[in-house]
Amino acid sequence: MAPIMFGSLGAPELLFILGLALLIFGPSKLPELGRTLGKAMGEFRKAATDFKRTLNAEALEREMREADPRRAVSDTLKKAKTELDDALRLDESGSEPDPEPTGESVAAGTVARGTDVEDEGSQAEPSDSPKPGAS
Repeated sequence: MAPIMFGSLGAPELLFILGLALLIFGPSKLPELGRTLGKAMGEFRKAATDFKRTLNAEALEREMREADPRRAVSDTLKKAKTELDDALRLDESGSEPDPEPTGESVAAGTVARGTDVEDEGSQAEPSDSPKPGAS
């Protein structure tokens, strides 16, 4: 007959624990103690199974959310809208930042403050020397 194993406890260890419990609690309380211990272990197993099931469901939900492109686009749009609302709120508070020069304003010869790039009084005088490349 194969030895009875309970985890890392063998048959001699289990018999010793059972004999010790019998001496401590007596033969009348031992069945009640066994039932209570069995119910507690069953409840613990049930709670552990429910916990594992909940973790697996949340992990699956997170994977599906990350894999759904519509959800990703929706999250990106919500984030952009929030950032835009924050920027507009800052602009309405009166501390509007100086606008940076754009490609059009630089090409038109102006900078962000609206002044011309060249001063009117500092225009170059035409020189008498021939221009390079002209013959």
